[in-house]
Amino acid sequence: MVVEWLRLDRADTLLSISLGVVKLAVVVDCILVVTHHLTRLSASNRMLAIAVYQIPFVTGPLSEFELTRLMLTDNATSAANTFLVGCVYVKPLVAGALCLVLHGLHTGGSGVQRQATDLLDVSKVFLRSGPLMVLSTYRLGLESLPMLTAAAGDSPWLSRGVPVLLLLSIGFTCYFWYWHTDKYRTIASKKYNTCNDSEWVVLLVCLVALKVGAARLVHSVWNQMQAIAWTAGQDSTWEASGAVVQFAVLPLAVTAVDHLADISAAYRGDIAWPWASLCQSTLQTFFFIRPLFTLAGHNLDPRSGRIGIALCFLGIALWLSLPALSRLLKGSVLLLAYSAVLAVCVVQPDFFEAYVL
Repeated sequence: MVVEWLRLDRADTLLSISLGVVKLAVVVDCILVVTHHLTRLSASNRMLAIAVYQIPFVTGPLSEFELTRLMLTDNATSAANTFLVGCVYVKPLVAGALCLVLHGLHTGGSGVQRQATDLLDVSKVFLRSGPLMVLSTYRLGLESLPMLTAAAGDSPWLSRGVPVLLLLSIGFTCYFWYWHTDKYRTIASKKYNTCNDSEWVVLLVCLVALKVGAARLVHSVWNQMQAIAWTAGQDSTWEASGAVVQFAVLPLAVTAVDHLADISAAYRGDIAWPWASLCQSTLQTFFFIRPLFTLAGHNLDPRSGRIGIALCFLGIALWLSLPALSRLLKGSVLLLAYSAVLAVCVVQPDFFEAYVL
């Protein structure tokens, strides 16, 4: 911050990018600190305890949503679609894998059987969402209904299955709400020391502001990287590497903002809540965020990438449901699977664009 205040050359893009990365790291650290403090305060406040446990509903993939909005404001529709598909892969295959690898290291670890039991419900959700993802967007025929077509006008959201996807999103949200509430009943029944401390409200507002600010920082750094490529006349080089940035780098940065607290919770011994949060966030990206922007008039096709994503979800469901496997092995294989997808993006861009995006 001192360098930002004292610097004279505002045209130094490389320095601006470096400072942006440092700012993002500071913001991510602040998000982790605020989330951890909220968790500690929840031990003495019933309302906060409920809010913290329902944090996927309170904030959700907020940074992802904000960054998508900023990209679409800049008319970067293709980049926004690649980014959203990348988020669907990054959350379970990277953040979820890290949750498995780091699970329980702070407390000395837990048994394989306990882990398998905790993840069984998550694997069932992935197993069911894959076929729904394909069937709900394949030959819906909504555009053949005259009254609906007349009401929708020239907007493509009807033919792209947006109503069905949004209804499925509501269904998944209700399911997760019931799931979290059911899991939380035994914890919420205990006695609390205080109920009037309002510090948590300020912290929750700060958490939302930090997530939005982090998305703006990521967007700023991305724009500066594009400006460097255009200034240097390396448009072809940027186009070749742009897919990797949009599919991997931007989703990794945003996932760190939205889900670092989940990884931290897994490190401290909880595995069911982080994976449930990641699963819910992943489904929100496909069934809610993309259809919502399509409904708002943006040229996003919520059906794109559905086959590859459905196969990915099927593989995750089967892998998580296998018993007697260590968490380290499960997490490592998920990371290898993501590395394979990323390798296809780099080595076979045409195949990647046709079958992944």
